[in-house]
Amino acid sequence: MRKLLIFILILGSIVALTQATAEESDYYVKTVQVTTVFPHSEGYRVIYLKDNMDFADLHIPLDWTKTEPPKAEFVFDTDPAFPYISIFYKNGEFSHVRLYMRKSINHSSYGTPNPAIDRSEQFDIETLEIEY
Repeated sequence: MRKLLIFILILGSIVALTQATAEESDYYVKTVQVTTVFPHSEGYRVIYLKDNMDFADLHIPLDWTKTEPPKAEFVFDTDPAFPYISIFYKNGEFSHVRLYMRKSINHSSYGTPNPAIDRSEQFDIETLEIEY
């Protein structure tokens, strides 16, 4: 009898956990590999690999870290998988972005911006348009 009760409790726990993890989220995340990050006074210019292995770029304003909730998060670490970027969508619309970068600015993944090119206007955006 005791074994049957323990079995029923374990089975009930498994069913409850399965149902809790099976719920669908409103969020969808797309993660892409970053090749180069260019720091700018107004944010980061990011060169990344598209699905067809072509390069594309996007701009992430620093001001997005100050919105509520934040539209941008920057994670710095020595993880060898860095740099990469995760773009979060909620109900099919852009929600926020998380850029994972190497901690050391001397890492080869950082580029030096060309001072002759003014990119300020490219940081004046409300949403992220990404080519996959």
